[in-house]
Amino acid sequence: MSISFETKSVVIKGQPVKIILPNTKNSGVLVALANVLLLSHNQSESVKIKKLLKLVQKNQIVERDLEQVLASIGSKYANDDTLVDELERKLAGINLHSSHGANSKVRQLLQILPSLNDVDPVFDGTFQDTSEMAVFDLYGVNLLHGWIIDNKEHSPTCDKISKLSYKEAREAINSNCPLTNDISYFFDRSDGQLTEKGLEHLRTSVKEGSYAVLFRCDKFYTLHKRKGELLYLVADKNLAGVVWHSLRSVDGVNDTFYSGDFKAVDDELTRNVQDWISTTIASVYEPYRSRIEIEMKYGTMLDPKTKKRIKLPTSVPTIYKGRVKMKPNVDKEVFEEFKEYMKFAYDGRGVPSVTQDSLYRVNIGFQKTRYIRKSVDLHTHAIEEIIEKKPVSSLFIHRPKDSYDMKLSINLELPIVKKEILKNCKKPINIRQKRRISYFKDHSDCRIDITDVQRKTNSFDGGGEMETTREIEVEMFEPDLLLGWEVQNEESFPFNQFVRILLNTTNTINEELTFLSKNFRSQ
Repeated sequence: MSISFETKSVVIKGQPVKIILPNTKNSGVLVALANVLLLSHNQSESVKIKKLLKLVQKNQIVERDLEQVLASIGSKYANDDTLVDELERKLAGINLHSSHGANSKVRQLLQILPSLNDVDPVFDGTFQDTSEMAVFDLYGVNLLHGWIIDNKEHSPTCDKISKLSYKEAREAINSNCPLTNDISYFFDRSDGQLTEKGLEHLRTSVKEGSYAVLFRCDKFYTLHKRKGELLYLVADKNLAGVVWHSLRSVDGVNDTFYSGDFKAVDDELTRNVQDWISTTIASVYEPYRSRIEIEMKYGTMLDPKTKKRIKLPTSVPTIYKGRVKMKPNVDKEVFEEFKEYMKFAYDGRGVPSVTQDSLYRVNIGFQKTRYIRKSVDLHTHAIEEIIEKKPVSSLFIHRPKDSYDMKLSINLELPIVKKEILKNCKKPINIRQKRRISYFKDHSDCRIDITDVQRKTNSFDGGGEMETTREIEVEMFEPDLLLGWEVQNEESFPFNQFVRILLNTTNTINEELTFLSKNFRSQ
C-alpha cells in the first residue's frame, strides 16, 4: 500500500506557499527535504525545482511521485560543474558518477532516497558518516540534530560517549560494557533527544534566514532561523493559522506557535486564560496588585451531587464554569513517583522546607471577617510571615484525557501592618504542616512546589480531625508578569508569553502525572 501526503497552503512573509505534511506512518525525511527546497529556493533555482512546485499544487501526493520528483531534482544538482571533489567522491561511493546520464542518476537516487530515513546521530552533534549522507550535501541541505552530551553533567565519561553513535550506544548497553550505566543515565536525562548543549549547537549551526533539516526522536523537521530564533515548520492541517513552532527550550515550556508572518498564535483555551488573568488583574485595586499570587493546582473536579468526576461532552481541555468542587490532591503512589521524577530531572536541586501555617478568623467590631495566616519555619521556629490571604478569583480547567484537572487561582497576600490585629488571633481554626520541595523552572518564571500537607481542623480545644493531602502546584512569579501586563501593545505583548509558559509548564506536569497514574493502574 503506497503512502500519501497531504499538502497545505500557508502564507509566509505575505507570500502564498504550498508545503507538504508528513504522514504518521512515515518519518518525514523526504517531506522535510522537499519543504526546505520549497521554502529556500530563489528565482534562479526555481527552474531546478519546477517539477516540485507543480507537484505540491495537488491536494494529495503519493510518496513514489515525491521520490521521482526529488530524484529528478537531485540529478540536476549532481550534474553541476561546481561540485567539489570531496562531494563528487562521496557521490561516486553511491554510484552517482558525474559521467552518468541524467536518467541513470535518477534511477540511482530513487534507490537511495528511501534509505535516508536510516540516519545514526553521534552524540557530538554529527552523524555516522555513510555514503547516503552525501545526498543531503548534494541538495545543499544541512542535516542537524541536538542530541549532544554535555561534559558539565557527564564529565567523567563525556569524551567516550560523545564519540558513540546511537546504534553503537545501544550495542554497548546490550553487551553490558563498562559505559552501560553512564549511557543509560544520559539517555534518561535526554529522553527528548535534545540537550541544552545541543540547542546551542543548533543555534550556531543554522545561519540567519536559512533552512535545514532537524532529526529528533526518529522524525525529521524543517528548521528555520529568524532574528536569532529557531523555528520548525508545523505539519498539522488542523491548526488554523499556525505555520511555525519556536524551539527555545529543551522541554518546550517556553515555546510558542507562530503564523506565517511570525505573529504568536494561541489556541482558544490559552486565549481565554490570558483574557481571564488580564481581566482579573485589572479588577484588583492598583496598590494591591504587587501582592497578587497566581498558582495552578492539580486534583479531580467533582460534581457536587454525584461526588464523582465531572464528565463533559468534549475531548479537549475546557474551562468549566458550573458548580464544582476540587480539592488539591494527587494519589499517593503518583505523588511519590513524581517526587522521584523531579529529583532526577533536576539532579536533586530541589529546595526543601518544613512549615506550619496557622489560620485565624478575626472579627473586629462590625468589620468583615478577615482570615490571617501565620507561617512558622519548623526547623528554626522563626516566623516567616504573617499575612491576610484574600481569594480574588478561580478558574477550573477540565482535562478529560488526563488523570487530573487543574484549578488556576489568583489571590492577594497582604502583609499585616497593624500589629493590634494579631491580638485577636487567639485560636487557629486550622493548622497545616507542610513538608515541601520546591524546584525553580529553568528559563521561566515558574516555581514547582511538591508538598505533603497535614491539616488539622476545628482545633479550638486541641482536638480536631487530621487530614492528609498531597499537593502539586505551579506558582508564577508576578513581577515580570505584571510588568508585561502593564506594557501590552500591538507589537509586543510579553504578558501573553508569560501565560503561555505557565500553561506549557502545567500541561507538561499533568501529562507526566497522567503517565504515572496509568502505569499504576495497569499494574
